[in-house]
Amino acid sequence: MSNLKNKNTRNGKIDLIRFLCAVSIAGYHLGCSVKYENEWFMCGYMAVEFFFIVSGFLLAKSLSKLKPETEDDYVNACVASVWKRYLTFIPYYIVVVILTLIAWVPAFELTFEEWKIKALEAIPNILLLQMFGFKTADWFIPTWYLSAMMLSIMILAPILIKKGKFYSLYVSPAVSFLLLGLVYKKFGNFNVNSFSWDGIINYGMFRAFAEISLGCTAYYIVSSGYLQKFNKIALYVIGYLCTAGLLAYIYIGIDPTLQFSMIILSFLAVMIAFFDNDTLKFLNNGFVYLLGRLSLPIFLTHSIVRYQILDVPTLKTYGAQMSAFLMSTLLLSVICLLIGDFLNKRITVKKNKNKK
Repeated sequence: MSNLKNKNTRNGKIDLIRFLCAVSIAGYHLGCSVKYENEWFMCGYMAVEFFFIVSGFLLAKSLSKLKPETEDDYVNACVASVWKRYLTFIPYYIVVVILTLIAWVPAFELTFEEWKIKALEAIPNILLLQMFGFKTADWFIPTWYLSAMMLSIMILAPILIKKGKFYSLYVSPAVSFLLLGLVYKKFGNFNVNSFSWDGIINYGMFRAFAEISLGCTAYYIVSSGYLQKFNKIALYVIGYLCTAGLLAYIYIGIDPTLQFSMIILSFLAVMIAFFDNDTLKFLNNGFVYLLGRLSLPIFLTHSIVRYQILDVPTLKTYGAQMSAFLMSTLLLSVICLLIGDFLNKRITVKKNKNKK
């Protein structure tokens, strides 16, 4: 028996790492706007690997419960699984799109005609078509992550519902390492996204699909009870060391030759953190869960704040800009979460009424 069954639906360890990873991605992008000496978050983009692996773990866990009996049930289950995940973030996404459109007017002194073009370019963003090759708004680059995640889920859902265990344990490791190897051979690092096209190949999509697949592998290793064979204390120590090593590299690392090792550390950290939610119980509380929920709004809103902070004349040093940037991003993220939660409840209420 695995330790996956737990009365807590959230995992405090995962939520805390999510928050720290979201902050590191935001900090990395600020550094991309202005080059500083002695920057923090030098490899903040590697935090995306953690998010993809967690997404794969939760996807496999959710779909493993589905046992469709007919072909129609199977098709409906595939569609429902994709739609369910889209609805989990779209309320917050729409809030951020609206806020971004407003913020861009003073930040870039757009005329009304220029603003209309930007607004129309946002439509493919909302439909998450970045990874399909369509022209999208250049002001909302981080959303390639959501597009890649949803496209990967569209591909993986039919496979996982029918052959989840076989794919995850026997096919996924080979496919994932092959795709990641192709990405690294091409670029020498994993900092690739929706712009990384080579003909019909998108290396950002390779990155996403490979790491979400690894998350599926992590789930089936945990659910199989295989980790029960190891000494728990040793296992947890390994998990904490992997997490510490990953976060240290994200915050201060600069050597790209270590990036594949960081993916392995992410894989182990996610797998061991989910293995038993009873360790570090003090992290299983409402505040840490809130930090975990803020990770998506932080990821989505930080681009809005970035351009505003850089124009504040009193913030002249990197430390001052970074501190103001992170605090402002956190505040905007809380606003986004509150509005998104409100919209989410309205959608849920309407859906329940339609069922009746």
